[in-house]
Amino acid sequence: MKFNRLLRRCEPTAGEFTEQTSTYYSTYEFDNESQPSTGRRVVVIGTGANRIGTNHGNDYLVSQLLFYLKKADYEPVLINANPNSVAMTPRLAKKRYVEPKQYSDILNVLAIEKPLIVFTTYHDYRLGQKLVQDGYQVIQINNSLPREQIKTNDSPAVEVITDGTDVTIFGVSEIIAGNNLRGNVRGAVQVFPIRDKAENQAITALHAEIKQRVLAMGAPGLYTVRLAIADTALQLATIEPMSIATMALISKASGSSVTRLLLHVKLGEALTKVMYDYPDVNRLKPVYVQANTFPYNHLQIYDEVEATGEPGHATGTVIAHGDTLKAALTALNQGNEDTDF
Repeated sequence: MKFNRLLRRCEPTAGEFTEQTSTYYSTYEFDNESQPSTGRRVVVIGTGANRIGTNHGNDYLVSQLLFYLKKADYEPVLINANPNSVAMTPRLAKKRYVEPKQYSDILNVLAIEKPLIVFTTYHDYRLGQKLVQDGYQVIQINNSLPREQIKTNDSPAVEVITDGTDVTIFGVSEIIAGNNLRGNVRGAVQVFPIRDKAENQAITALHAEIKQRVLAMGAPGLYTVRLAIADTALQLATIEPMSIATMALISKASGSSVTRLLLHVKLGEALTKVMYDYPDVNRLKPVYVQANTFPYNHLQIYDEVEATGEPGHATGTVIAHGDTLKAALTALNQGNEDTDF
């Protein structure tokens, strides 16, 4: 007797009541309960199991992608091995598959759904490349683009978006080393937007060079252009993909979802069509600050390497704002005083 790999609908009441759900899992049985809809289906591969570090940020990104794909009249389908993920919220995706992030399991879902596009995010670059080789149209939102790493403290950066033809500047951010603000502090504080007049004038003068360097990356997306001071003048240092934490910070500060903008430029739309709700940078009034949280003191764990294998990794972030940088930092301290910031 031959058993086929088929997809069954989850029963949230364990069969006690008849209830229709849109959550599925694979098994070896006779019938398949998952049938593709007639809409424009796209598959988003989610975060997988919980992990310390960037997992909370990636879950935020996946949730935002699902929300804005639905608003753009797509039918988003989520594959995620973690049923407790925020992205598994029923209203976000049309259908959800609780599946291991193994290649065969993913192919099994794709064979049924036959999506127009597959989205992969920060943890799944190699998986996305393999899907491309097998003929799927894949949009990868990741941090695996070529970049040079620099280690600087209190350094300004220009946050930009490009559609591959044009470049728009979101504003200027700055990373301040945490121990410059309080003794014995790990990590750093990110500030957005920076309104230093001389600094912004210098960045305006660098606009043409910034655009040229960003377009040379050769891919639509979000980028952080790091600056360095040389001979008392600001100069371009490196370009790297924008972090998820920075995306969240700019979204909060501007009131415009950076994930939505990223989604549409990745789908091939022009900046002139997608930037309609992003405010004038010069009119952004409050100053926003963001810092990581490290809960090890609460857990009475003083050797994170032994406990987690990942030294110093954050499990979340805190964002605060104020009319001035000082006021924003005061608010941040009040919301984050029991962590290591």
